[in-house]
Amino acid sequence: MIKTFTSEFRHVERYFWTMVNQPNFSKVLGEVKQAESIPPVASAKKPAPAKESAKAKPNPNQRSKE
Repeated sequence: MIKTFTSEFRHVERYFWTMVNQPNFSKVLGEVKQAESIPPVASAKKPAPAKESAKAKPNPNQRSKE
């Protein structure tokens, strides 16, 4: 969460930091820091091509037109 975003939600930010600073949360999460900026998003991967073997198999529940 970045400061410019969380400043719009004061009560949520206060609750978040209250929870993060609790001893049990600290044991699980470790140290939590507020981000200065949004990290860049990697380019989206190309969708995987459809498997041809799935198309080639006849459907056993479908009747032939003979």
